[in-house]
Amino acid sequence: MAHLPRSDEDFSDEIEAHLALETDRLVADGMSPDEARAAARRAFGSPRRSRVHFYESRRTMWFDHAGREVRGALRTLLHHRGVSVLAVVMLALGIGANVAMFSVLRAVLLQPSPFVDPDGLAMIWQTDRATGTTREPASIPDYADVSARATTLATVAAFTGSDVNVMPDSGGDPFRVATLSVSGSFLPMLGVEPLVGRTFRADEDRPGGRRVVIIGERLWADRFGRDAAVTRRTLRIDDVPYEIVGVVPRTADYGVLQILSAAAYGRAFADRGHVSVDAWLPLRADAGTASRDNHPIFVIGRLTRGITVAAAGDELTRIAADLERTYPSSNDGRGIFVEPLNDVVLGPVRPALYALMGAVALVLLVACVNAASLLLVQAGARAREVAVRAALGAGRWRLLGQFLAEGVILSTVAVVLGVGLAWWALRALVSFAPASLPRTSAIAVDVPALLAAVAAGAVVALGAALVPAFQVRQLDVQTTLKAEGGRTASGGRARRRVLGILAVAQVALAMVMVTGAGLLMRSFLELSGVAPASAPMAC
Repeated sequence: MAHLPRSDEDFSDEIEAHLALETDRLVADGMSPDEARAAARRAFGSPRRSRVHFYESRRTMWFDHAGREVRGALRTLLHHRGVSVLAVVMLALGIGANVAMFSVLRAVLLQPSPFVDPDGLAMIWQTDRATGTTREPASIPDYADVSARATTLATVAAFTGSDVNVMPDSGGDPFRVATLSVSGSFLPMLGVEPLVGRTFRADEDRPGGRRVVIIGERLWADRFGRDAAVTRRTLRIDDVPYEIVGVVPRTADYGVLQILSAAAYGRAFADRGHVSVDAWLPLRADAGTASRDNHPIFVIGRLTRGITVAAAGDELTRIAADLERTYPSSNDGRGIFVEPLNDVVLGPVRPALYALMGAVALVLLVACVNAASLLLVQAGARAREVAVRAALGAGRWRLLGQFLAEGVILSTVAVVLGVGLAWWALRALVSFAPASLPRTSAIAVDVPALLAAVAAGAVVALGAALVPAFQVRQLDVQTTLKAEGGRTASGGRARRRVLGILAVAQVALAMVMVTGAGLLMRSFLELSGVAPASAPMAC
């Protein structure tokens, strides 16, 4: 049977009951009631001391002490509310910036690619010696020749983007969506598995094939209510009915906008910023697109196992040279440049994001140094208060406990405000991010970001406790109590020395941040596509 914990009142009743029983026994032995009561108390000892021992043995004593420290810390922080508010604001800005940047970094760079074996995927660009461009789309006949002749590529696929008007079979007003026309090998090569239905069959990307369409998860959820029987429905595209044969995940368009942004031309809807591809159509050649002079498609290949990008580039360069000799009117000066798909998608943003992450880490460090300076000044002003508490019996660990409670309160408020600032900043970032930044839909303040915020808060709390702890270590209680205003020469010198160190740290960090501002601006311009990177031309 479980025993419930005894309360203070129960323990006092037990003491009184024990004394009463002992008194009755002594009275029965012949003592007077007064003598028996006095003898029972002498034998038992001090009831007050017993109550103190009982209190100290309770498991809840730690919580009582913690609660008392928290209440005392709150009173102190409210008494010095100006310093407290300023420290919280600075720390919240630093934590918020780091949480926001960590969320971006995790979504864009740290999450694995949604495609199977992404390191084996490569972009196959056409180049033009006459214009000096190195990232051009390809013609459909050149794509067919590369697909048929390349041995270093296990699979070759192509796509092109366009905007169309669509309307579900349930009716309503037409609306505009971004679509990709893809070869039959495109989705299987990437390893995209449909959520419902299937991908395209081999004969459906040929001229005269069935009018079929694959829709994206977003369109399926928004317009079809995630209907599991959606493959029995139709979608009108530019007023022509298409049979829905499957639904693919939201991540199926990963990298498309970045490919279009990197291209010299043919960017389709990439200039509209961030859009989601909501429909996939079979890529079919017609009289207009089948010409070698027309370059409407982007080509992706999967490397044969064991083949490097350089080896594939060498083979495709030879194929391009042969096509140049065979078709001089259309392929004169044209070569092929092979580039890892990951470099196209993440290459432009990777250095910029790491640089920004370093910058916001410096922001947090500067915020911590500024807060430490404020708290150290405040600790000097509280020297007499601390000395009085120490003189009344508060040990160093007890004083450190209060300082730690103050640090925890400051950091908790800063974390809450910082997470709110990060959430607001990420909403603005997603709205204005350039098309070269992938996975913006996945950027959010999620559980890992919250854990990062808590970790930053723990570091801040420890730092906020160590600053006044330094003051306690240097404190001479008797000298401080005798000194006017609680200030001593030795304490003032030590405090000034630490403040000087913090000031030097602030200046050094500020110089680092100012020096890096130009580099960050350059990275931002590249991220925005103002100065797109060029690649060496192969031909």
